[in-house]
Amino acid sequence: MLFNHVIQEKEESEKFTECCICLERKPDVLLPCAHSYCRLCIEQWSVNHKTCPLCRDQMDSCDDAWVISEAPNTLEINEEICSTLMELVSAQNSVDEEDEDLS
Repeated sequence: MLFNHVIQEKEESEKFTECCICLERKPDVLLPCAHSYCRLCIEQWSVNHKTCPLCRDQMDSCDDAWVISEAPNTLEINEEICSTLMELVSAQNSVDEEDEDLS
């Protein structure tokens, strides 16, 4: 597989349009510039070009693209946000306690 980063899940309500090169298949590769293409088209394009077909933004390597299988669902995102927020609050409380001890 030429493009090897994977985004895990996609919400059912989120729909992708067709590939803007072939206008047939669903885009499943996302470039750093946020343009998306079907894997077949972008792999064929990348044989001779190292840029995005639309904006000509440079692709330095095959690792610059992401294979889109599915985006995370809302529940997973909310859980991750809550978990990270709790870690930040805990870290801030620790810093506040250290500041009080130093005062």
